[in-house]
Amino acid sequence: MNQVYTGKLLKSLISFNPGIYILNVFFWSLFIFSPLATGLLTKQIFDSIERSNVSFSYLWGLIAIWGGFVLLRSFLYFLASISHIYLDYYSTGLLRRNLFVQTLRSVSRLNVPGSLGEILNHFRDDVNICARLVGNSMLIPGCILFSMISFATLYSINNLVAIWVFTPLVVITISLNILKVKLQEYRSQNRQATSEVSGFIGEIFGSIQTIILGSAEERVAAKLKDLSNNRRKKIIKDVLLSKLIETFFSNINLIGTGILIIVAAEGLKNGSFSIGDFVIFTYLLPFITEVIDTIGLFLARAKITSVSLQRISKLLPQASPKEILAHYPLSPEKHQDVAGPLNSSLETLETLSLKNISYRYPNSQNGVSNINLDIKRGQTVVITGRTGAGKTTLLKVIIGALKFKQGFYYWNSRPIKNQIMELGAPNIAYSPQTPVLFNGTLKENILLGIGDKHLDRSLDLAVLKEDIVKMPDQINTVIGSKGVKLSGGQIQRTSLARMFARNADLLVVDDVSSAIDSHTEIELWENLSKLDKTIIVASQNKEAFRKADKIIVLKEGKIAAEGELEELLSSSEEMQYLWGVNQQKQ
Repeated sequence: MNQVYTGKLLKSLISFNPGIYILNVFFWSLFIFSPLATGLLTKQIFDSIERSNVSFSYLWGLIAIWGGFVLLRSFLYFLASISHIYLDYYSTGLLRRNLFVQTLRSVSRLNVPGSLGEILNHFRDDVNICARLVGNSMLIPGCILFSMISFATLYSINNLVAIWVFTPLVVITISLNILKVKLQEYRSQNRQATSEVSGFIGEIFGSIQTIILGSAEERVAAKLKDLSNNRRKKIIKDVLLSKLIETFFSNINLIGTGILIIVAAEGLKNGSFSIGDFVIFTYLLPFITEVIDTIGLFLARAKITSVSLQRISKLLPQASPKEILAHYPLSPEKHQDVAGPLNSSLETLETLSLKNISYRYPNSQNGVSNINLDIKRGQTVVITGRTGAGKTTLLKVIIGALKFKQGFYYWNSRPIKNQIMELGAPNIAYSPQTPVLFNGTLKENILLGIGDKHLDRSLDLAVLKEDIVKMPDQINTVIGSKGVKLSGGQIQRTSLARMFARNADLLVVDDVSSAIDSHTEIELWENLSKLDKTIIVASQNKEAFRKADKIIVLKEGKIAAEGELEELLSSSEEMQYLWGVNQQKQ
């Protein structure tokens, strides 16, 4: 797994727009330093009141200057906040853009571990945590300088009082920040538990019919209850510790003031510690406490950010730190095709060759091994085998959804070194075994944003036109989430129409007719045979065998035999078995 480190994150996000970052450091440093000026003016005002020979105009002049500094501080806060909005936009925008692109480039959900709720949690919370660290870092220069200069100023006024007042406050603040690390840990567990609940609820809504038919309502409810109870426990820990820390922080200035009164009482009595001295101590006390807390919070968030970066790296194990932190324009009109393959401009397909290709699923022996395959332009190749033989896996290797562990892949004579990045539209179009449809119109689901130049032809090829005529709004009929308003055959043919609309050189189909009646299936195969395309189909269907120029027979992830139908029926026991099973079904 490629780990992204906190230092690299800060360096990348700061250098993405250094002008905005420097502007933030400048404005926030001025804002942090401004209480020192108003504090010294406040001391001067109270010291002047103690002296009887100060003119009325001088005193009001000081008050006017003090008011001007307060207004200036408010204006600085406004400028700093505006610049921080831009910094937050660039930080979160760049990270989310890169995560989204890398997720899309993973192609298959097999390459993206975790439920939908967990993935959304990464995009929302983990990115926010990383961006907040950058936001905190811009405060650190001003905080460090302010705390040092303020303490030196108070130390020069009365060193004994300064030490007695601030030593316990620093100890308390550091202790509370140590507790904040634990709080962030609880908060992370809370978010994880929440994402598990939301992800499971999403799965329930997507599988209501399956749950009812399987009489699994009680078991599903029990599982949801367990997840909810776990979330409740995490929330209680989070809230209790949060309120404890909040209670201490809300009273820390009162503690400091109390210590100040006790320590400075004798000085106030004998005149060695003036009212002005007391005022500047009490005035700067909350600001110094706040900047110490900010420094501690930055160190705590650095640790939490490291955990978030580990989670992001785990989400996208194939993405390098360079890809996750890469700099790209965030304006859509400046960078349109952010999600496409790095190199989708392959030459027109003439030959496709796989040499000793192997792929194994993580922590499993399932997959394909030592696959040698040569396909010429215009051929229809059927990949067949028993259930679990590796048909779908081989198709996903061919389209680039799975990255093979060993072997060589050639598009014409060109070696494909990273098929996940290099393969895809417009050269390859794929119709999966279980199509994914969205809650939109039929037309939107077929085109998915591309032009409709090949739409009419794709409907003919997928044998969909007769069905569309019967729909209430024809091709603009809303089909519902996952295509719930369509039949199983219509869902499969919609996926085929989506594939045909791409007009790709290589068409890859996983089980073209599993939910289609025999008459429509024959018509589909007739349409496929008329195309001047290279077609690879995973199927156990007799009609597919008859139309194939070449049949690849898989057994336990390896090629057991290959050739034409008649040849295989006479020489391959595995093919004879598959043909016999089909005859029994029919």
